[in-house]
Formats: sequence, C-alpha cells, structure tokens
Amino acid sequence: LVEAIHSHIPGAFDGWSANQKIRLANGQVWQVVDDSSGFVDGTNLKVTVARGAVGAMYMEVEGTKKAPKVRRVQ
Repeated sequence: LVEAIHSHIPGAFDGWSANQKIRLANGQVWQVVDDSSGFVDGTNLKVTVARGAVGAMYMEVEGTKKAPKVRRVQ
C-alpha cells in the first residue's frame, strides 16, 4: 500500500477548485473530491499525495497549507 506519492505539477499552477483534475509529472491524474479551493502561484510546484485518516488521500501542494481531498482518476 502506497503511503505517499511525491511528484510535481508541470508548468504554471494557480490553485484548484472542487472537482478539478490535476495532472502530475508522473502521469497520474488526481481529482479534487471535496469542496475546497486553494490559490497558489508557482511553476513546477512540488506535491505530495498522502494517505490521511480512514484511507482518504490528500494532496499537499508546495506554497499552501491547504490539502484538498483527492482520488486518482488516471
């Protein structure tokens, strides 16, 4: 069972909103499944997708303290 995935978001990224799909440099695509939104401004931002309570996955994005709940769609 994978506990955490480390990658980055290629190119410019300005944040996320509910249901947004985020493609990582490793080819994985994750969809925001909660109603969170976050604003961050950067290029090739590092991300960590980590397992939280009750098996939910959360995406920690460099430059912000927020971590939206996500599920892998690709």
